Amino acid sequence: MPSTRILLADDPAMFVDCLARILEFESPDLQVVAVAHDGAEAVGLARRTRPDLVLMGVRLRKVGGNEAARQIYDVHPEAAVIMLASREDRTMVRTAVANGALGYVLKSASVVELLAAIQNARLGKEFFSNNVYLKGDGARPTPTASLKALTRSEKRVYTLVTRGFDNRSIARAINLGEQTVKNYVSSIYTKIGVHDRVQAVKKASAIL
Repeated sequence: MPSTRILLADDPAMFVDCLARILEFESPDLQVVAVAHDGAEAVGLARRTRPDLVLMGVRLRKVGGNEAARQIYDVHPEAAVIMLASREDRTMVRTAVANGALGYVLKSASVVELLAAIQNARLGKEFFSNNVYLKGDGARPTPTASLKALTRSEKRVYTLVTRGFDNRSIARAINLGEQTVKNYVSSIYTKIGVHDRVQAVKKASAIL
């Protein structure tokens, strides 16, 4: 698998610097290309550096992590975003999912767990630390079944999905990589609350 370019966004600086060193030591194919210490800086760096993956704290200055994730998807929709949090917060998890995050990992997680989250994100799959969806009432956060929850690029991909295009055909039609399309489709499924293409097409009549 080719090198994965990562943008780290969190505060304090010591935590981010240590995380960068750990990632590059544990997995040589992970390359930290930029570091941000607030949400606004993270969005700007995502626009300029075009990372494959963003690891971002939930609680950031200037622009909160979840809002920054939404803005990053708008300016660089090919990126996958994993949120980092100090504690389990179901409201934060729900917001992260609605904004397209593929993962929610606790800062107390092991390096192995974080690397697993990164591996899942590379494949366009979700990863949530310590089964956070099973905490509390035991229900998986319900994504907002509305076009407002989808980015512009996701709306375009979703429209083609409802027309019967497979991932390869979508990639050719809108000039994207097939893996990028897979990431979009996974994010769309999460946001509209479905598990496969058949369900996505059926739901389209209600929200498209």
